Amino acid sequence: MTDRSGQDSAGLLRRISIVTLGLTALGTAVGLLWNAPTSVGIAVGGLLGLALLHGQRLMVASITRAACQGGHRPLLFWIYLLRWPAIAAAFYLPLAAGWVSPIGLCIGITLLPAAITVVSILTARSRAS
Repeated sequence: MTDRSGQDSAGLLRRISIVTLGLTALGTAVGLLWNAPTSVGIAVGGLLGLALLHGQRLMVASITRAACQGGHRPLLFWIYLLRWPAIAAAFYLPLAAGWVSPIGLCIGITLLPAAITVVSILTARSRAS
């Protein structure tokens, strides 16, 4: 699928995912220098961020597809509504169990915006030249 500028959105999402996974792996390795819960927190945060990105993409595609077909899908509404408690649980459970460090989780979840920024800058540079 391409957007209005002709950019391949699937390719862009793939590049963002690869950069996020790379940053998560690097952050996890560096986190081991501090302690294990921080390292696990970085890994969990990075993977949760990536899962949230792809989950949102799938949800928007499903809602858009249902709207284009002229149907109303109440199940999609409930899935979208219930995903918020699921997200809260995904963050709360590892923290409450003591498996992850809050700092590591925060670092890990910020890797996705960093990856989006890096991929956007690189894409803009390649288009300019």
